[in-house]
Amino acid sequence: MHPITLPVSELKPALAGLGKIIVNKSTLPVIKTLKIERTPDGWICLTATDLDRFVTVRLEQPTKGEPLSLLITFEELSKLTKSSNKGDSIHLESSAKEDVILRFNLGDQLGETKVQSFPLQEFPAIPRIQANPVPVNESFRLALHEAMACSSTDESRYVLNGACIDVSQPKAHYLVGTDGRHLFSSNSFNLPFQKSIIIPKHKFLGWKDFNLDGAWQMKLSDASDGKNQLLQISSRRWRFITRLIEGNYPNWRQVIPNPREAKTILTLDPDKLDAVIQLIERMPNHDEQYHTLGIEYQGMQCRLVYKSTAEAPWTHVPLPHCKAEGKPVTIFVDRRLLLKALQFGLSTIGIIGELSPLRFYLGGRQIIVMPVRPDGPASSQPKAPAPSPRETPIPAFSPSPTPPERKHQPMPNNHQPEQQPSELTPAATLIEQAITVVDEIRVCHLQSNEKLRDLGTKLRNIQRSQKSGTKEMQTLRQHHRGLQSMRI
Repeated sequence: MHPITLPVSELKPALAGLGKIIVNKSTLPVIKTLKIERTPDGWICLTATDLDRFVTVRLEQPTKGEPLSLLITFEELSKLTKSSNKGDSIHLESSAKEDVILRFNLGDQLGETKVQSFPLQEFPAIPRIQANPVPVNESFRLALHEAMACSSTDESRYVLNGACIDVSQPKAHYLVGTDGRHLFSSNSFNLPFQKSIIIPKHKFLGWKDFNLDGAWQMKLSDASDGKNQLLQISSRRWRFITRLIEGNYPNWRQVIPNPREAKTILTLDPDKLDAVIQLIERMPNHDEQYHTLGIEYQGMQCRLVYKSTAEAPWTHVPLPHCKAEGKPVTIFVDRRLLLKALQFGLSTIGIIGELSPLRFYLGGRQIIVMPVRPDGPASSQPKAPAPSPRETPIPAFSPSPTPPERKHQPMPNNHQPEQQPSELTPAATLIEQAITVVDEIRVCHLQSNEKLRDLGTKLRNIQRSQKSGTKEMQTLRQHHRGLQSMRI
């Protein structure tokens, strides 16, 4: 039997890609293995899986030998590959005791070692999607990466943990990604999909070698009920199969501002965006929570507005290579989202008002960004002077859904003795006390929402653990049935 030969020069980059799918903490040992097979045509393929995704790579040249498949732990093969030279090769051969024999260059001779393997039946079946491949152009691939970069990482909002291909409008399909604070969309696509799908975010899709391995093609499995539907994205040598996110994507169109309502239009020189990005990155940041930065159009001039410290006054810096038209405006945004929009090459900004979403756009691509308060979080505001004994201070309030922790002021004491008419509290002070109580109630409400979100995250993790346990149990049951069917 001819052994499977793996050139180290090809194996090292292959393991770098397969390693992005391996789950080292899995309780199922077979998930930590690679399936290595030689097809009837002589092609050598390596496959890794985490049960929800499968990644397969094909080596450059076919080899001689009969079809052969075996399992080997990713850790053992990776350790041997790291200690080998670029021109070496590793030879794999199965033994009679379900072990794998590894032969490798050891000076002027071949070294040999045995590593534990697993029965092939324990490795999950690799899906085969029977559908016509759909070519993917470079603009779609770029838009997919940008949508993924704008998607959420909050596990309690799992439906937002990926990019949505919205095909609800037959003449213009969209790629959409959002985390609730900013939203990306790109159109001008026409895909032969009957229903909208949500592609989960995964680091393998952004891996450099996968994106440089030729044009992409997509296949979508047939699922009439919309459950357990699979998507395959393949390049010249790589194949990525993932389970789609189930659920309904939010109605993202309702948050898109009407371009006709924009009162101010700022246009940056597309060739000078790098200079603007460098300028913003060098500006001091006084606000570690919101990273507040202002955009101002006053007196026929465009400026950026920042603070060096929370107590310092606002500093105005001319915004270079910018043309503006419309009404004067000053609006504040999270500089991280501003930088992301500029890095995407979106050089035009549409502004409706100080409290309305900003629209960064170029052609069919756009990012919608929510503005922030200019004073930032409550912790960054300058301290107010100590109030007089007859005054009640108004606590600062942050619009963020996760306000900084602070001590509550005591509720007004309703059992104090009645004051003499000459000592009646002024109406203004009573209003301040009422506002204080309202702010305290609002903070309590936000803290309750935070606890509910944490509870949702924990329930989501429990649900995923149950699903993983169910899949592992199904694999064990299949193994058990195989053992029962064996005849001695």
